[in-house]
Amino acid sequence: MGLFDKKQCVICGKQFGLLGGSSIADGHLCNDCKRKFSPYAVRINKMTSDEVRRHLEYREKNQAALASFSPDIVLGTDKKLYFDSSKEAFLVSSRSNFRDGNPDIISRNQVVNAEYKVSERATEIYKDEEKKESFDPKRYEYEYTFTMKITIDSPYFSEISYTVVDGDEAENKNDENYNRHEYTCRMIQHVLCPKLYPEPEKEEPVTTIPIDAETWTCSCGQTGNLGRFCSACGKERTVTWDCPSCGQKGNTGKFCSGCGKEKPAVLKWFCPSCGHENTGKFCSECGAKMPENVSDVRRITPAPHKPGTSEQ
Repeated sequence: MGLFDKKQCVICGKQFGLLGGSSIADGHLCNDCKRKFSPYAVRINKMTSDEVRRHLEYREKNQAALASFSPDIVLGTDKKLYFDSSKEAFLVSSRSNFRDGNPDIISRNQVVNAEYKVSERATEIYKDEEKKESFDPKRYEYEYTFTMKITIDSPYFSEISYTVVDGDEAENKNDENYNRHEYTCRMIQHVLCPKLYPEPEKEEPVTTIPIDAETWTCSCGQTGNLGRFCSACGKERTVTWDCPSCGQKGNTGKFCSGCGKEKPAVLKWFCPSCGHENTGKFCSECGAKMPENVSDVRRITPAPHKPGTSEQ
């Protein structure tokens, strides 16, 4: 048979040309029949005609079962996982009508495992975009892709991999968006494999703290760190200071590396709103900005205790 000769589909009998179908183990399959396959099916070219028929019969039954599929749990944003508790079965779809496209209905007892992976993409932020002039230390903005991999025990396919969230606008791994989508992935794990994964605790909303209050930026570019160590690379915080005498930046010791003068004493102030003692530009307790007239340690005193209120 020549390259450009017509071929006949072993399923529907339709004849097609060079680009109208593909080969299988013992014949040919037209594109119309191939489009009826599950999107998760692999190695179709290695299937026999009998295996193709069984797969397409399964797909017809799946199409009929969709009419009575009634999900009560929906998880995800880009692609969603729909779970029907009454049938203990699920499907994955990105369509506005989840029944469109004949998505595979899979029983929960077919699930071997459910794992997720988070990919981070960092893009440097420049002082001058045209000249590519970097900040010191460098600054980055981050995007995160959450991918779910579900291992299935099925005669028709063995794995479902899909993107739960792509390009989420989370600033770092402590961001509220990041925590919310990680919670979604853990909930998917629990719904599909309750014996392997306990139900995750709901993340509490993250309170936004002024960047100058208690947060710091690591040399790796991670912003918004709150503790002693970087949340991205684990490096311990290095506190630097700028010399007010000569302007030398980035000093780490007790004396300036530019002029040798001693590091100025840390200015402490009490918040006039809540009375908390602070050293930064913002109150670490309530977020209020340091008043401009603070000149020494005791210039502002704690707010007086009001009668009728209790001390904490």
